[in-house]
Amino acid sequence: LEPHTLLQTIVDLTKERFRLYHAHIYLLNEAGDHLELTAGAGRVGRQMVREGWHIPLDRGDSIVARCARARRCVVVNDVQTTPGYFPNPLLPDTRSEMAVPLVAGQELLGVLDVQAAEVNYFTPDDERILTALASLAATAIHNARLYNKTQQALAEMERSHNLLRSVIDATPDWILIRDREQRYRLVNRGYAGAFQRAPEEFLGKTDREVGLPEEFVFGNLTKGLRGFLHDDAEVLTTGEPMVNPYEPVEIDGKLRIFHSIRTPLTDVDGEVWAVMTFARDVTEREQLLANTESLYQAGASLNQAQTFDDVLTALRKYTVVGEGAVNVSLNLFNRPWSEDQQPDWIDVMARWNRLPIERFQDRYQLADFPAALDMLHADDITVISDVNTDPRLDDHSRQLYRDVFGVQSTLIAPLVVGGEWIGFISAIYQEPTEFSDTDLRRLKSLSDQAAVAVRGIYQLQTARRLLHREQTIREITERMHAATNLQELLRVTAQELGERLDAGHTVIEMGFQPGD
Repeated sequence: LEPHTLLQTIVDLTKERFRLYHAHIYLLNEAGDHLELTAGAGRVGRQMVREGWHIPLDRGDSIVARCARARRCVVVNDVQTTPGYFPNPLLPDTRSEMAVPLVAGQELLGVLDVQAAEVNYFTPDDERILTALASLAATAIHNARLYNKTQQALAEMERSHNLLRSVIDATPDWILIRDREQRYRLVNRGYAGAFQRAPEEFLGKTDREVGLPEEFVFGNLTKGLRGFLHDDAEVLTTGEPMVNPYEPVEIDGKLRIFHSIRTPLTDVDGEVWAVMTFARDVTEREQLLANTESLYQAGASLNQAQTFDDVLTALRKYTVVGEGAVNVSLNLFNRPWSEDQQPDWIDVMARWNRLPIERFQDRYQLADFPAALDMLHADDITVISDVNTDPRLDDHSRQLYRDVFGVQSTLIAPLVVGGEWIGFISAIYQEPTEFSDTDLRRLKSLSDQAAVAVRGIYQLQTARRLLHREQTIREITERMHAATNLQELLRVTAQELGERLDAGHTVIEMGFQPGD
């Protein structure tokens, strides 16, 4: 019964059964310093409750306050002759009054106050009966309060449970509890959904009964899968938490990486009865870390490249051009390609090849490839997945790729440095090949770094050639100056030019004008 309804029933029945003028109940407030009118019989009683009547506990002339302080029954059979009595204007006919404490155990709950319209109305029998009634009422009030608190606690527990359930089901992370028999005691939607099941399908069952793959439970060392059973058993045995930052799990044929935390759950006796597992899918994070490390290593390799072959080797090692291609080449234009001027030639500076070398040249004339205008772009990678159907290829280029090279797909990444388009990386594939956006973004990023390395290597090689030529000219000039006559000069010149040019025979022809 709801406490307020209970109190109202008590005062109404008390007034009726004992033929009283009035009955009402005051309850002690939480602060313990006031008695607050909580229930009153009849229209007047309800009006007083609405008006919020209350009595200070320390009020000396109050019959109700005296009863509460003393925790015993106080009877006044002629209120009009009682010193300090203050009549209630809403109850003008009161002549006798009895206040009975409401005590449950050692706790004062309040006071049952009854009034009669006759002098000397209350007898000792009334006192005993109302005291017993007050005791029963106090117990009922206490039980009602306790029941109400219990219901509130249960409702709060239900709300907390629902909130907790909502939280654990809202996260994509795995949250599960398994007992010593490896039976599921709790499973969230993230875990159940990974296996296309509902959480309730797991409860009370083992992995085998649910139908999970054997290697998920027991592991597969060949695939590097440890299995959940081993880690759970270790936590159950040691009673210590276990953290595994790298736990591979195969789901639907795909390998996923989890960061897992296993915590032992103990009963009231301190015995471990279950293991709670929290696992987060960190596959993307691990891939990102691996990709970052790989990009760093690729960048370092390109920065350290000394030759065009070094650049090509780095690109093959760290990008998609090294995956399945049968020919990969680093190509430079004889001059930068701009809107105003196109190059005439494409020079192959480095090549990795698995096809017969006679199919390829070291230099190609751009005019022989009209499709180059559609295939080559300075700002993006060109992907031709099928040379047989791609409309960007002309007949000559299609025949070259299909019949001469014997390939089905090609990938072309521009080399641009300082705003100048200096060449491209080309990879060809014997099978039709698709490329992911991630692979293409990675290739584009590293191609930009490769272009810087290529420009530096080209400039260094050009400087070395110029230096070598100047040194050669200087040495030949010095020897020519050392000649003492024309015959010696011609001999030295022919000999030096032959040696420098690696010629088997050198002839110098001289012409003289008539009269010379």
